[in-house]
Amino acid sequence: MYDAFISYSQQRDEPLADGLQEGLEKILRKGWLRRRTLKVFRDRTSLAASSDLPGNIRAALGRSRYLVLVGSPEAAASPWVRQELSLWRADRSMDHLLLAYTAGEIAWDRARGDFDWARTTAIPRELSGAFAAEPLWVDLRPFRDSADLSYAPGLPFRDKVVTLAAPIHNVPKDVLDSRGRQEEQKARRRLRAAWAVFLVLLLGLGTTWTVAWRKSGEASARARTAASRSLAARALEVAPSDPRKAAQFALYAYAVEPTGQAAQALGRAIAANDSATQHLQRGNESVARFQGAGHSPATKVAMSRDGTVLAYYSGLDPAVMSDSKYAVHLYDIRSRTRLPDLVGKAWPQDGGGFAFSWDGRLLAVETPFNEIELWDVPQSKLLRRITASNGQELAGGYMNLRSFALSGDGTRVAAAFFTPTGESSAAYHLAVWDTATGRQILEEGAAEDSVKLAFDGTHRLVALDSSVGTVRFLAPGSGTWSAPRTLDSYPRLDRDARFGVTLSPDGSRVSVTTSGGTHTDLWDVGGGRRLTPAEAATADGRPGFTADGQSVIAQDAANRRRVLGSFTYPVVSLAGSGDGTRVAAASNDGAVSLFSTTSFQAGTTLPNEQRIKSTELTPDRRLAVRPTAEGSELWSVDGDGIKRLGRIGQRGADGRSRTISSSDRARVVTVDGEGSLSLWDPRDGRRTGAPWRPQSPTEPVAFLPDHVRFLGITEHALQVIDPRTWQVVQSLPLGTGPDASRATSGDGTAVALVDRDELKVWRWTDGKGLQQVYQGEIPGGSDFRMSVALSRHGEKAVVLNGDHRLIVFDVASKQVVQGAAVAPEGQDGVAFSTDNTLLVHAYGAGSESGLQFWDAGTGEARGSWAMAGHGEGGVTTFNGTDGSVLTMGADGSLVRRTVDLAAWRTTLCSLAPEPLPPAEYDRYLKGMNVSPPCRAATARP
Repeated sequence: MYDAFISYSQQRDEPLADGLQEGLEKILRKGWLRRRTLKVFRDRTSLAASSDLPGNIRAALGRSRYLVLVGSPEAAASPWVRQELSLWRADRSMDHLLLAYTAGEIAWDRARGDFDWARTTAIPRELSGAFAAEPLWVDLRPFRDSADLSYAPGLPFRDKVVTLAAPIHNVPKDVLDSRGRQEEQKARRRLRAAWAVFLVLLLGLGTTWTVAWRKSGEASARARTAASRSLAARALEVAPSDPRKAAQFALYAYAVEPTGQAAQALGRAIAANDSATQHLQRGNESVARFQGAGHSPATKVAMSRDGTVLAYYSGLDPAVMSDSKYAVHLYDIRSRTRLPDLVGKAWPQDGGGFAFSWDGRLLAVETPFNEIELWDVPQSKLLRRITASNGQELAGGYMNLRSFALSGDGTRVAAAFFTPTGESSAAYHLAVWDTATGRQILEEGAAEDSVKLAFDGTHRLVALDSSVGTVRFLAPGSGTWSAPRTLDSYPRLDRDARFGVTLSPDGSRVSVTTSGGTHTDLWDVGGGRRLTPAEAATADGRPGFTADGQSVIAQDAANRRRVLGSFTYPVVSLAGSGDGTRVAAASNDGAVSLFSTTSFQAGTTLPNEQRIKSTELTPDRRLAVRPTAEGSELWSVDGDGIKRLGRIGQRGADGRSRTISSSDRARVVTVDGEGSLSLWDPRDGRRTGAPWRPQSPTEPVAFLPDHVRFLGITEHALQVIDPRTWQVVQSLPLGTGPDASRATSGDGTAVALVDRDELKVWRWTDGKGLQQVYQGEIPGGSDFRMSVALSRHGEKAVVLNGDHRLIVFDVASKQVVQGAAVAPEGQDGVAFSTDNTLLVHAYGAGSESGLQFWDAGTGEARGSWAMAGHGEGGVTTFNGTDGSVLTMGADGSLVRRTVDLAAWRTTLCSLAPEPLPPAEYDRYLKGMNVSPPCRAATARP
């Protein structure tokens, strides 16, 4: 059933009819749910399109109690409106027809008792004679084009809606309007009450949720901290045996939560990867995938003599293990990029011949069985295969080349091998081939397993008969051997002993290891003589590389050994560059890494052509002063090295401690023996203006950032002085004098001073001058002289107090941290890391010296590095003006160290960028969402 049916012109009155329908239905709503009390039919919203629309209209009219006609000239002309009126008039009471109009006119002719159809234009003629008396109609013309059809109390449209709705509700208009208003008020009161209850519940729920969230956050923070510490501990544990994994664990430790332990793990991982250039393939951590009795999957490396290209293959390569896809991997060392793989055949069981030409353009690879593949590396193209013998007919132990060599110019390849001669016999042969054509240049027989081959620096083939110690040479372009030469005092060796003989890759040395591997003799091939122990210890000035179990060792001309890197499993293959600066190594479980002879811990040695000593540095260590006959020579000291600044015409008894320079190197202030201050231009060595003799002895401290004014300290004041006029611009009282320990920040904006047992810090700004920003007691302060240092921008200060303990002050938060004690015999100076997270202090002397790290936030020790680059004597540690960490030896050596967590993470990501394996991730980070710390993974899994 419908309470009302609205008949209107859809052509023109759609918006108004819609507003009228809503008003009729909602003018009186009752209850909590605000249900409508009238149900109104309007064809646009209640009927779908149908071919039987008149029938649908008839049905709706038949179920409606009232008909509301919205008249207008368009409605009067509408066939649908006219039919609706005809249907209603045919069987319904006209007392239930309500009139309204939106345009045109409605006029009543009282004399005739009907509408005045000469003047009426808003309703159809179908209403002619329909009313016995003048009906009521509602004028909606002001609202036809209005956007405001609100039926809220007090608005004009509401009055029109109530007028039409009152008879449908069967109540007077005023009563309906009053009831509607009352229901609205009740609804608002219920809504306010509901909102109040809701807010109380929401507040309670919010409090509960906040407490739960806080507890959950605290639990999550504790879990992340615990995971970070566990990962850091794991990094420290594996660092000696697997630096690559140590890097991964350290990176994840810092990523999950940047704890102090994670910072320590990063530093230890850097030290463990000290000489690593790239970890190219991670180890399988298992060698149980045997390929026959006594065999394990082969892993081999090769490097071009010029050190530009590296090649490696491994039977433990994931692609080999999963899909049996055999490929030689290539790596461009200079650009640190991978080159296309060389996809080919498998390799001999335990690996085989594998060598580059010197320029890295040709690669020779031994493949089963007694075959050699020659590859054009730039084109990734297989040039040809050379077959040494029909190795498939040989017994398993004879199926590989026994010796192998490729000439440096890539024109010849030589090999020693077995050739089948019968059902169960084989003969030992030596052959040489032309790589351009594959033509065999020569072939001959030899004593079993006696031949060792190498090409020397002139591309001459060197062949050693290890059984008797004879050497022959095959010149480039020749097919005839030279006469054999016997090495002096060479022992006769049986077949088993020959496996202890090695011919160096360049054919210059022969080594024979005997007596159970405990004794080695060396021969010089060119001279044919046996070397004395002293001569054997003297190399040709290039480092040599050896494998010692799981470690890669570099040995220099003085026989000093240094570990370049380590693996979890023993090293099985090595290949170095001709200049001895790079070496690639592979371990038994398939790990492959590239190392260099440079050291991250050793830092970068900075230029110091005049060999300035630490004793010639000013107290702030930013200037070096060397007296001369005419005055003093000056040098600036910073993260780029020591550079000549100029000279001044003054030479004082203690000019070093009484000289400062502006950072733009244009001004120098000094104090002479009489206490007079002078301003100098170091570029020409001349004094600027007249000297100034202050009333109280004044020591210059540092220039301010404007490069003009400087700070000076007197017996009881810290002053800002303008040297152009020698005017004291600002004076701040002190309880100490010129001998107080002091420091300035690298940017020159802050100065710290030990005033008796207190630390005071001031900051300079252009608008406000010098303002004190910190004052606090120094824990453990005593009568001993204390040293102080500031971070680059003055955010933190550190004091080495009278108990030789590090005290860290956070200037902004006023937090004071008392750290570990420094041994009294420790070296001079303390520096902040570039990012202010660590403190750095040198310790020990000579080969026992190192750098100790402390957490600048907690004062806890965070590990140490070995310190190379300085000779005997003390080492001074300090910050450059750019925040870099510098160490200076007594011999004048100056080294810049990279001590910065962001830089450490970047370095470690370049070495081990791949994410943790799933098993390791679940072990430490299960249930946590930790993104991989290195986004761009370039290393092979």
